[in-house]
Amino acid sequence: MTGAGAEVQWRMQTNATITFGENNKVANLELGGQKLAARILSPDSATFAEADPVKLPGDPASPPEASYEGKTYDGNPPHNNTRVLTITMPSGTDFSLQVLFNPEYSGDASLITPSTVPVTDWSRTSHNN
Repeated sequence: MTGAGAEVQWRMQTNATITFGENNKVANLELGGQKLAARILSPDSATFAEADPVKLPGDPASPPEASYEGKTYDGNPPHNNTRVLTITMPSGTDFSLQVLFNPEYSGDASLITPSTVPVTDWSRTSHNN
């Protein structure tokens, strides 16, 4: 992204438990005994944070018929056990946000970080190491 005119926030909702490592460059998610590590590859200034699952100011309103568990809600329905993993970048920042998701498998699994390739250069083989 080049010269964002406002703060930019990447958000991902999850029911997993979130813990952070490596100065908030890694978010460890765990749900039902399954684990996944999300790692920020770039930019260096980016860090993860955790937020409540609520609409942000300026988000579009929910449709009047919005419902959750058989009840109609105006605004934010309850999101039991849901958290939001975020990365916030300040306005005016030039950056390429890259987040790598690595599931953790039992046994000996070697994880490979794919090559960084600009979107304009993507192909079926562009990320081969």
